[in-house]
Amino acid sequence: MEPTYHDLLKRLDVFIRKWYLNQMIRGAILILALLLGSWLLVATTAFYTYWPGWARAILFYGFILLNLYFLVRLVGVPVARRQGWMKGMDRREAARLIGEHFPEVRDKLVNTLELSESARKAPGFSVDLLVASVEQRTRMLMPIPMLNMIDLRANRRHLKFLIPIAALFVLVLMVAPSLLSKGGEKVVSYNKEFVREAPFEFVWVNSDEQFEQAETALLRLRLTGKEVPAEAYVNSDGQWLRMQNTAEVGGCETELPQVKAGMQVQFRADEFTSLTYDLRVVARPVVEQFEVALSYPVYLGKTPQSLQNTGDLVVPEGTRITWRIQSRSVDQLVLGLGDGGEVQGERMGNGRFDVTVAARQEMRYSIRYRNKSNPRVDSMAFTLRVIADQWPVIQAGEQADSLQPFVRYFDGEIGDDYGFSSLAFCYRIFDPLGVPQGELITAPIALGKGTRQRFFHYFDVKALELRNGAYVDYYFEVSDNDGVNGAKKARSATFQYRSLTEEQREEKIATNTAETTDQLEKSIDESRKIEKDAEKLLRKLVDKKELSWEDKRLIEQIKQRQAEVQEQLRDAVNNMQENSQLRSALRLLVLYWQELEKQ
Repeated sequence: MEPTYHDLLKRLDVFIRKWYLNQMIRGAILILALLLGSWLLVATTAFYTYWPGWARAILFYGFILLNLYFLVRLVGVPVARRQGWMKGMDRREAARLIGEHFPEVRDKLVNTLELSESARKAPGFSVDLLVASVEQRTRMLMPIPMLNMIDLRANRRHLKFLIPIAALFVLVLMVAPSLLSKGGEKVVSYNKEFVREAPFEFVWVNSDEQFEQAETALLRLRLTGKEVPAEAYVNSDGQWLRMQNTAEVGGCETELPQVKAGMQVQFRADEFTSLTYDLRVVARPVVEQFEVALSYPVYLGKTPQSLQNTGDLVVPEGTRITWRIQSRSVDQLVLGLGDGGEVQGERMGNGRFDVTVAARQEMRYSIRYRNKSNPRVDSMAFTLRVIADQWPVIQAGEQADSLQPFVRYFDGEIGDDYGFSSLAFCYRIFDPLGVPQGELITAPIALGKGTRQRFFHYFDVKALELRNGAYVDYYFEVSDNDGVNGAKKARSATFQYRSLTEEQREEKIATNTAETTDQLEKSIDESRKIEKDAEKLLRKLVDKKELSWEDKRLIEQIKQRQAEVQEQLRDAVNNMQENSQLRSALRLLVLYWQELEKQ
C-alpha cells in the first residue's frame, strides 16, 4: 500500500513529540545537577556560618526559587508543549527543521504542506491536479528517515555535569553527614536561632519565672562544664551588662529594672554567646478608673446619681448600684460581697467591665481583677452602708365632746423618713363578752404631702347603736411608702367606748339626778340672791341722773353672776337629758330664769 499524505502528517507529529522528549531528558539531567550542587553549596555555607535568620531565609528561598525556575524552564515547559497544554512547534516549523538537517529535502516538505493547504482553498476545476501533485511529493518524502534526526542517546554528554556533582554529594554524605544535616537544618529552620557551640553550658536557672511588667527582674545564671569562665554578661535592649558572681561555682546574677513585654535576653562568656531567650513578662492588671451609677428606688423620688472613683458608699436600701470599671490588661473581674458571694463582671469591650448589685445590707465589698497570664490577683476593698427604710410613727389623742357625749374628736401626728401610702381609722364592735361582731371597718383618711403630717378625725359612736355593755375598739393605722420591702404599718394606741348595761344606766341616772338636784338648788339660791341684789341696786339708782364708776362695777358683777348661773343651768340641762323625772322641774326652772332675765 502506497503512503498517503495523512501518513506524512502522522510522521511529523511523532517527530514533534520526540523533539520535546529529548528536551525533557536533557532538562532533567541538568536540573538534577543544579539541585544537588546548589544544595551542597547552601548547606556548606550555612554549616560554617552563623548568619541571622533573615540572611538564612534569603539563602533558603533563593535556593528554592533558582531550582524552581530552571525546573519549569528545562522540564516543565517541554512537558506542557508536548502534551498540548502550551503552544509549541507546529508541523510547518518541524518541516523547516527537517529540511535544514537533510539537504535532499530542503524546502520540499514545507512546499508539500503549503500545496495541500492550497488544494483545500482552490476552485473546483483545479482540485484534482493539486491533490495529485501532493500525493506525488508525499511518495518522494516518505523514505527520508526524519525521526533519526533526534538521537536521545546524545544526552549522555550532559552527564559530565551531573556525575561529578552527584559523586561529591555522596562523598560528603558518607564522610561528613552533619555538614548536610545540620547545615540543611540551619537553612530550613531559618527562624530558629543557632549559635557557635561553647565548651561549657549556659543554664538560665529561673527561666520559668514570670515577671510583672515594669518591675525589676532578677536573672540567675549558672555556667556548667569542666572549665567555666570567671565572668558572664547579659544583653538586654542591645546593651551588655556584667553579671555579679555568687557563692555558687559558675553562678552569677543581675537585676533588670523596668522589664516590659517582648523583652529578650542573651548571655555571653569568653566570646561565646547563648541562644536568645524571651523574658516571660506578664502584664499587670490595672484598674484605671471607675464610675458608680446610683439608681434610687422610684418611691424615693430622687434623681439618679453618678460618682467618680468613689468606692465607699452610703445609699438608701434598694438602690441599684452599677460599677463601670475601666481597666487595662484585665481578663476577669469579680465583685466580692460581704456574705462571701461573688458577682462576675460583664465585659463590655475596650477594657470595660460592668457589675450591678441591689443594695440590701451593709457590708465590706471588694473588686478583684486578674488576667490569664498572671496568677496574681489584685483587689480594692470598700465599705457599703445601707440606710434602711424606717418604720412610720403615729400619735393620736382623743377628746370627748362636752355637749355630745357620744362624739369623739381626734388630733394626731404621723411621721416617716420618706412618706406615706395610706392612713386609716379602724374600728370593730364587740359584744359584752368580747366576741367580735362583724368585720374590722377601715375608713381611709386623706393625706397631704410631707414626711410629717398632722391629722384630725371625728367619730360618732351613737351611730353604732351600742347597748347593754357592747363596746367598740378603735385606732389609727398608717402605712409608709416603702417600695423595696413593702409598706410597713404602725398603729396608734387603741381607744375604747363601752355602752352601759341597764343596771349601770339606772345607777348613773340616779347619781345624775342627785347631783343635778343639788346643783339646781344652789342655782336657785344664787338666783334669788342675784334678784335681791338687783332690786337693792335698782332702788339706789332711781334718783341718780348719772352712774358712778362704783355703780357700773356693781352692775357688771351682777351680770357676771347671772352668766355663771346660766352656765350651771346648761350643765344641769345636759345631765337631765336622760332623766324624765326632772324634765318638768327643768321646764319650770327655765321659765323662772327667763323671767329673771327680763327684770
